[in-house]
Amino acid sequence: MSGALLVDSTTYTYNKGTTYIKVDENDGDFSLTDAETITSTYNFESKTFGKLLNYLDADKLNAVKYQDGVYLLDIKPSSSREAIGDLIGFIDCNKIIDAVSSITENKWGIGLKMTTSAVIENESIKEFDFSFEITYDDFSVELIYTQEYIHIGSGVILSVPSFENAITGEQELASLINLGKSALTSSKNAEVSYYDYSLKTLVDHGISKGNPLGLAVNSTSAGKTIRKIKDGVVYFDNRLELDSDYKNSDQYPNDVEDYERYRAKISDGTVYDCQDKVWPASNVYTKLDNYTNGEVDDYYMLLPDKFFSPDFIKIGRKTTANDGTTTIQYGLTGAAVKELLIAYNDSIRLDADLLKDIDVYDIDSGFNGKRLSFEVVITPEGKIETMNLVSKGFYVMTGTNQVKFGFDLSIDFDWTKTAYSIPMKTDDIVLN
Repeated sequence: MSGALLVDSTTYTYNKGTTYIKVDENDGDFSLTDAETITSTYNFESKTFGKLLNYLDADKLNAVKYQDGVYLLDIKPSSSREAIGDLIGFIDCNKIIDAVSSITENKWGIGLKMTTSAVIENESIKEFDFSFEITYDDFSVELIYTQEYIHIGSGVILSVPSFENAITGEQELASLINLGKSALTSSKNAEVSYYDYSLKTLVDHGISKGNPLGLAVNSTSAGKTIRKIKDGVVYFDNRLELDSDYKNSDQYPNDVEDYERYRAKISDGTVYDCQDKVWPASNVYTKLDNYTNGEVDDYYMLLPDKFFSPDFIKIGRKTTANDGTTTIQYGLTGAAVKELLIAYNDSIRLDADLLKDIDVYDIDSGFNGKRLSFEVVITPEGKIETMNLVSKGFYVMTGTNQVKFGFDLSIDFDWTKTAYSIPMKTDDIVLN
C-alpha cells in the first residue's frame, strides 16, 4: 500500500510553549503540516492516537473476553466505523478514507474483519492492538495498528525532536527567513537578471470510467526569463514551452495543444505575445491590449515574497559551503503549500491564447500537503543561485473526487550574464 496510497514519512507531534506542532520528515526533508495555538480547553488526545482508547469505554463494547493474557474486545458496529475513520485520519491517508466511506452503512459487515485487543498489567494498559480488513467487490484494504505504552505515570522524559541541525527558535528562525527573503529581494532588484525555470505538475484522479488506465495528468512548463529594470520599470523577455497531458482527450476532456511562446515588454511599455516561426514564415507578434498581468510576468515563475514569512515557515536548516554559498532548507506549513498551488495556478498557461480557463489545482476541500522539499541556495553576494520546491499530497477537487497532486519547481539563476538591451520594436525581441 505504501507509495500507491500513502506518501512515506515519519510524523512527529509535540507542543512548544503555547503552540502544538506537527512535523513530517522524509529522507531528511521536513515540512510542518500543522501549527495550532494551545488554549485552556485544548484536547491533546484528539490530536494523537491516544484518542483510540476511547473505544475501550463500556458503552462502545458488546463484550470483553480474556484469553491467554489478552483482553479481546468486541466493539459495537457504530463505534467500529468511528474507530476505523479515526485511525485512517491520523495517518493522513485520504485515498483510503475516500474508498472506505464509499462502503455504505448497510454494507458494513460484508467482507469486514476487525480485531481489537488490549494487554493490561498492574491495572494499567500495556498494549493496544487494532486491525481491520475490508473486502468489497474489487476493493480491499488491510491496516494493522499497535500502540505500546512504555511509561505510565512516571519515568517519562519529554524532549522536543531536534531534527538534525534544524532551527525552530523564534528569533533564529526569523533571521533564517529574512535571509531567504533578502536574497529574493536582491535578486528581483538586480538591474539585469537571467534565470531558467521548470514547473512540473501532476494531478492523479485514479482509475475511473473516463480514465480506465488511471493515467495521471501531467504538465511541464519550462523556459527562461530575462529582465532589466530601468527607471523603476521592469522590462522582460519570457520564453515558455508547455508539454502536457491536457492535450490527450482520454485523460482530460477539455484538451489543449502544446506550444512554445515568448512574452516581452518593449521600450514603450507595450507587451507582446510572440511566436517564433520557421523560415520562410514570418514571426508573429500579438499586442496585448488592456494588459494587466504584470504581477505574474515581471518575475515569471519566481516564488512570491509572501512565502518567506513566520506564518508559513516554522522550521528550517542552514549550511554554508567552502565556496561561500549558503543552502537553506525550509519547512512550509500545510496552509502555505495550499496557497502555493493556488498562486501558481495563475502562472501556468495551459492554453497559449488563454481562451480556455483551466485550473491545474482546482482545490475544494480536504487539502493535505504531505511531503515537501524546499531548498534555496544563496550566492556569497546574497542573491539566489537556485531554488527548488517539491510537494506531494491529496485534496478534493472541485466538482470531482479526491486527487493526488504533485508540484516540482526549479529556478536556476545565471549571474554571469549582466547585459540586456531593451527592445525598441518587435523585431528587436530575441526569439531563441
